[in-house]
Amino acid sequence: MLRKGRYKAWIISNTTLFHLSFTTGKTKIQYIFSKKRRKDAAVLKNASWPSGVMVWTEMFSQGSTKAFFVEPDIKIDAEYNQNKILKHLIKKSKRLYHQGNFVFHQDSALSYTVKSTTKWLKDLKINTLPPNK
Repeated sequence: MLRKGRYKAWIISNTTLFHLSFTTGKTKIQYIFSKKRRKDAAVLKNASWPSGVMVWTEMFSQGSTKAFFVEPDIKIDAEYNQNKILKHLIKKSKRLYHQGNFVFHQDSALSYTVKSTTKWLKDLKINTLPPNK
């Protein structure tokens, strides 16, 4: 729906885990989509426990912001999502869209779809699209 121009003002938030492995003196980066399984991604040779970094990005219909690195060993649950990620996003969205005339699109990560987060967004009167749209 976003790409077909139905919504003129939109916001997307996404977190992604990047795995890094240092093999044969070269750094390899493995990107795994949330709908894919590790076996579907490229194989990391000689990396039993590759290091990883969680990155959160937000994109607006007017552009994107810088990527934010999530602290190591943080689990992105509903509480972290609401207090750290979405609060920042909502604050920025109110500056960009004064009348609140935007729609928020999220992926199907549990921290977004759990009842407490959907209620939290609804209580703030944030228009949302289902993850599969």
